[in-house]
Amino acid sequence: MNYRALALTAFEDGTLALSGVSENETHIYHIDPAAPGGIAVIGFGVVEGTIGQPTRSRGGMSIPVSGADGFTTVHLSDAELALGNPSAVVPDTDGDGAVDSVDRCPTVHGTGVEVCASSGALARTTALFAAGELRVNDRSSVRSADGTLQAVRNAGHGDTNLGVESEVGSVVATGSVTLRDRSLVEGAVIAGGSVAVGSGVHVGSVAESSSVSLASFEALSFDFPTYEAGSVLLGPGESQAITPGAYSSVLLHADSHLELSGEGPFYFGSLTLGPDALVTVDDRFGPATLMVESSLVLDGYLETRSGSHNTLFIGYLGSSQASIHRSFSGTLVAPHAKINLASTPLGHFGAFFGQSIELHQDTVVWFHPFVAEWPAFQHSEPAPPSPECAVASAVDLGAPGHNVTVSAGGCVRVQDGYPSWWGTRVMQLQSTAGTSAPIAFTWNNACSGSGGSGVINGDWQSLSLASTSHACATLIDLKGADAGSVSLRYY
Repeated sequence: MNYRALALTAFEDGTLALSGVSENETHIYHIDPAAPGGIAVIGFGVVEGTIGQPTRSRGGMSIPVSGADGFTTVHLSDAELALGNPSAVVPDTDGDGAVDSVDRCPTVHGTGVEVCASSGALARTTALFAAGELRVNDRSSVRSADGTLQAVRNAGHGDTNLGVESEVGSVVATGSVTLRDRSLVEGAVIAGGSVAVGSGVHVGSVAESSSVSLASFEALSFDFPTYEAGSVLLGPGESQAITPGAYSSVLLHADSHLELSGEGPFYFGSLTLGPDALVTVDDRFGPATLMVESSLVLDGYLETRSGSHNTLFIGYLGSSQASIHRSFSGTLVAPHAKINLASTPLGHFGAFFGQSIELHQDTVVWFHPFVAEWPAFQHSEPAPPSPECAVASAVDLGAPGHNVTVSAGGCVRVQDGYPSWWGTRVMQLQSTAGTSAPIAFTWNNACSGSGGSGVINGDWQSLSLASTSHACATLIDLKGADAGSVSLRYY
């Protein structure tokens, strides 16, 4: 391996960390110079991005990472680093050398730019995700840190509404979608219901009445401990520091300051911040977690000590509205409540998952996915294709425009012949001459998180599969009579 830069760090326990920087990642070698028989590599890990100086803590390494999402601190335990030790239990699901705790896509092999396939990875690829109603109001937008427009998704049957002159990257919704005047969707709008398009709208493509199957969260599942730490009440201008524990209520009046010392988890029965009140969260040794049970009102600010936007997770289980009146930084998950994101000149930083979401006018959500797995997260996946149709045994359709004849009850895929420019896009599946119609089919593409069904009713019929990603096979399960046949190609 050729590295652009090398760095050596000595720890107090006598071991060393050798860091080698390549294009998209840093390799970390944990070295014991006093091992029996001489110097030995006792651990290895891969971190996406460029790192600062590692430190030894909590039976492993704490590693500052500088990447597209800003400053992040990740922790690798000695067990995770001990990839060469057969006795160690190492969570590296995809076998790419990047252990799951620091792998952006732990189920997709590769440590550069990846497209994630699981609904856990959905949390890393979606800025706004609703399970009911989703509103991006007038002149608001959803962007990554570099300004690229980002996807919004709605797994519920409520309306997805993009206001006048609003801007997003793409829209996937189970229900209907409304695009107000002069709104911009850079990519596709894929809706299970109708799509209403206003005047002067710019949109990459529109697919109505689609079979939309979105991975989604069902619930945050965790038990609140007994509130043995009591409550926290700070008057105007007062300050206090607290350690991880269970607090029945936290109420900060105007201009007060609460410091959360330690990464948590912190359990709050309710959390209310008055105007310009400030909560500082300690994320120096890893991402921080706050769990709120019944009420969440933020008229003040939550900030991480590092200034990072991707190291704070707030899980809110209440059903009353989660009111965010000032610029917010972190990931907020509220499966039973509406998330109300107020207008603010700075915008909001992180990611938001709620029963419903409203982003008010003239405001940007800057997408920064949470750096670690969500705590106590349960999720449901889109229904997979029937067991009889699998990627390994499917007939490949080859390159675009190439005709392949298969049984009307067969199993086909698009994988080997994807052109380099394919990326993520709507696929046109076309039948040619000699179709034993009708042929029902189902399809899915794990990397785009999309799937659906349709019917081939005759020769030369084109059907839209929205959307497909070249990072995974598009699997098509034909459900016609085995004695029949169909010739297929795609564009």
